[in-house]
Amino acid sequence: KYLEKIFEVFYRLHRREDGALYTAALVHDVGKLIIMEFVPEASEKISRLISRDGVSFLEAEEEILKINHAELGGRIAEHWNFPVELRDAIAYHHRPDLFGQAHLGDLPFLVFLADQCCLMMGVCGGMHSLTNDDISPVMKKFGLAEDDLEKIRIVMTEELEKARDFMEIV
Repeated sequence: KYLEKIFEVFYRLHRREDGALYTAALVHDVGKLIIMEFVPEASEKISRLISRDGVSFLEAEEEILKINHAELGGRIAEHWNFPVELRDAIAYHHRPDLFGQAHLGDLPFLVFLADQCCLMMGVCGGMHSLTNDDISPVMKKFGLAEDDLEKIRIVMTEELEKARDFMEIV
């Protein structure tokens, strides 16, 4: 839900709507869900490795599991016959720089940026929020400035408050 609100801001900034973007926002961390369900003991090992050695979340996943959740999610999306665009958005949502010059789509970059905004806001980060990725190349790619990120933070804060108010009513 929070990623959807960030994407609404991106839509306003870039004047485009994209159903694939919403779908990618909803399923980008499917690899994490699979790991938590089928390899729950890995979470503690990953957390220890991050705090002990100061490695990134992805590096810790790769060290412990020999694969990271984004790559696993991309493989799952391929197995489920997701469109290539969604599969790539899932697989590259932490490393869009590895997406390659042959691809022209922005989806992995947008999912990365939205995910990083959530992590910066402390939304749904879990142990991944212990490390941050550099967003400046992606901000440059889209011509975004720091004040654009501030707009995103404001919208997120407002939407979080609305969600809290709604949950109190229910």
